[in-house]
Amino acid sequence: AVPVFAGMIAAGQDVYTLREIVHALSRMNTSESHQLIVQLREHPSPVVRTACDEAACTLPNGACR
Repeated sequence: AVPVFAGMIAAGQDVYTLREIVHALSRMNTSESHQLIVQLREHPSPVVRTACDEAACTLPNGACR
């Protein structure tokens, strides 16, 4: 599923879809899903960045902002 989400991210989904992708990635809890969350933390939308910040608290390195 992570490659599918990566493709959707690359295709430029709307911010609400990206937010839901971030939530799904955080539940997957794999190194690949964590990389995508970190990547999306630089997204221009505050909706996406906030979702990433919330999800980052679940990452193994405790990357909460």
